Amino acid sequence: MKGGLLIFLVLIGETCAQTQEPRPVPAASQNEGKPAIPAVAPLVEIIPHPGTLARPGMTLIWTAALQSAFDRVLGSKGPLPLEKVEPANPVIEAMGKFQWNEDSILPKDGWFAVAGPETPQLAAEATRKWRALAGPGEVPFEAISNADDAYAAFTGFKRDFAFKTDFFSSQEVRMEWGTERTPVKYFGVGASDAGLYSENVRVLVHSPEDNSQALQFLARGGDDTLVLYMPAGTMRMDDAIRLLNTAQKAWRTRREDPLGAADKRLHFLDTVRVPDVSLSQEEDLTGKFSGRLHFKDIEKSGRIDLVKTSMKLDVDAKGVMVKAKAEIQGRGFGGAPAPPKNIPRRFSFDRPFFLFIWRDGAEWPYAAVWFGNAEGLVK
Repeated sequence: MKGGLLIFLVLIGETCAQTQEPRPVPAASQNEGKPAIPAVAPLVEIIPHPGTLARPGMTLIWTAALQSAFDRVLGSKGPLPLEKVEPANPVIEAMGKFQWNEDSILPKDGWFAVAGPETPQLAAEATRKWRALAGPGEVPFEAISNADDAYAAFTGFKRDFAFKTDFFSSQEVRMEWGTERTPVKYFGVGASDAGLYSENVRVLVHSPEDNSQALQFLARGGDDTLVLYMPAGTMRMDDAIRLLNTAQKAWRTRREDPLGAADKRLHFLDTVRVPDVSLSQEEDLTGKFSGRLHFKDIEKSGRIDLVKTSMKLDVDAKGVMVKAKAEIQGRGFGGAPAPPKNIPRRFSFDRPFFLFIWRDGAEWPYAAVWFGNAEGLVK
């Protein structure tokens, strides 16, 4: 994915079993003689890696904010090279292999990342940057450890963008969504007006044979887009992203089929209906990052103490608002540098010296004096 923020929605699916944390089993004495209470799976879940199978019944959220934080703690931008995790952790392994160009993926001028020895000052710096992006009322980050070998990364992004042209809102009318036929609000465009949106919406996938489809909605300014993809069946989120990557490249080299079934633009008699979205989720994923961390040339093992991430997304007839943040804090990273030894110095211009009057950053001063004797010195 190159250029700007691609928002990809998969509002179905469930997390792979290998990334699920076992639930604690209550003591027998507490449940003796009582019927077993089945575990209730969450309906919305933030996943740390997009290599997760999407199935009906679960809403999955992935954002690059957590990967950005991971890279600065355990990945390519981290303080120490990670050699292994004991016992093996599939989440850490998958995130360690994730390859991307952060600068070209995250929203241009709409993200931040800070990392370093875990201190209140680092958390305060992250909070300032996050509030500058997302607003002064955002909850501050906090450092949870005072250990010398503690390390942390804080990341976040925010982007608001309007569609090239507003769509029509359903107002009080609802569309039926899913097999449960849930009534939901929506936006879109009708058959008589669809042609007016030919420069606003790209048709990436249109396959009536298996009822799969994908549309890309362009922003009024910048290179952010909203991409919607409805697959024919279950598939992994990262496989869907790869498919859409290929579809976007194919769109740029497309063969025109005006008004035909393979037309890559909206045309008259097309119809579009997209559910309005208002989604907010925050999760503590610390349990998914368990294990002893072993770093190269470091005898002491490390550990992850905290992994938290959140995302808020709103989509309606006018455009998109999305924001996400993540933090990872751990110990065993070699410790913060020792404070420098205080060495007193003496600055006394008591023999011949130069004096310059110089604008900061300029190549030359605009006045200069060499004091080779005491002439000009106040006596």
